[in-house]
Amino acid sequence: MTPKRLRIESVSVELTTDESLPAYDNTKLVAINTCPTWGIVRYGMHKTMSLPASQGGTRQMALECGSAAHDFFAAVRLWQLRTYQKRADLADFQGKRLFGV
Repeated sequence: MTPKRLRIESVSVELTTDESLPAYDNTKLVAINTCPTWGIVRYGMHKTMSLPASQGGTRQMALECGSAAHDFFAAVRLWQLRTYQKRADLADFQGKRLFGV
């Protein structure tokens, strides 16, 4: 038996004056959608990177590791495009765009 699909006909929206509710701006929502961990750390917990080591700051190892992980995930996706989906043209184009190779 297939469940019946609900169809939304209309939505009622009202403005609120309750200042205890959390506010979400577009930047925060886009950041969380792009990378949930980074979006929550940056916009939910209001943390930022410190100064670079050359200016008296310390290295942000977790952020550097996250950046390296995202590069790795992109490289794996490019390999999948080339190997399994037989899209060498797209893999080459995006690889050059992302990694400059």
